[in-house]
Amino acid sequence: MESTMEKRGSFIFLREVVALLVLMMVCTPLSAYAGELSFHPYIAISEEFTDNVYESRDEKQSDFVTRFLPGMTFKYVAPLWDWDLAYNLDYRLYARNSRSDETTHNLAAKGHVKLIDERLFLDISDTFKRVSLDVSRDYTQEGLYSNQSDSNILTVSPYAIFRPGGQTTIKTGYRYS
Repeated sequence: MESTMEKRGSFIFLREVVALLVLMMVCTPLSAYAGELSFHPYIAISEEFTDNVYESRDEKQSDFVTRFLPGMTFKYVAPLWDWDLAYNLDYRLYARNSRSDETTHNLAAKGHVKLIDERLFLDISDTFKRVSLDVSRDYTQEGLYSNQSDSNILTVSPYAIFRPGGQTTIKTGYRYS
């Protein structure tokens, strides 16, 4: 059974994804600018066997884990903005019900908006992924859930570029994470 914190975290993540998609739709150009658009959906399905599903020394139990990984990549490049998005869902189904089924998300989204051509810009990025709780050891490569947590990093960076002379460029801005 999911805890209240897990449900709240899933709701917050879903809300951020919807907000990002709405932002992308709102920022679509109103006039017809030539742009490059690509969308690539994909799916991967795998089956693995583990002899220690709990990743513990004492309570070893074997199980078959089926993984469904649907996802997509989206890229839009236009004269005034560039959007790049990669998302996948990782759903794990345990055949012997040794654990409850798990769902994790991976999102990498980047946007670059030219607010005033060659002068004022806005960079936006959001990364949501599972990370290791131990900085000295990457547990995400060793197992499915031990010593791991979800991480969401949103970065907003407006900046301006000034060219006072032919060879001089000054860049000033702010970065919020």
